[in-house]
Amino acid sequence: MASELNQEVTKSELMEKVAAQIENLHSKKFGEDHKINWYYYDDVMGEGDGKCAACGGKFTIRLKRSSAQGGD
Repeated sequence: MASELNQEVTKSELMEKVAAQIENLHSKKFGEDHKINWYYYDDVMGEGDGKCAACGGKFTIRLKRSSAQGGD
């Protein structure tokens, strides 16, 4: 059970890093006024959907589950 909690924290941290990286790259390319509004963000599941308010660009994050969890 402790390992499950650690995996959730890790996925949450990874989700935060991925979202920040996407936002950073987009605003560097198009300008500081291009901010992504994450209208769906589930760091436990590792999923997120967002849209840039300035240009309407859509962004999706789907982190894959570990193969150890899936039993493959």
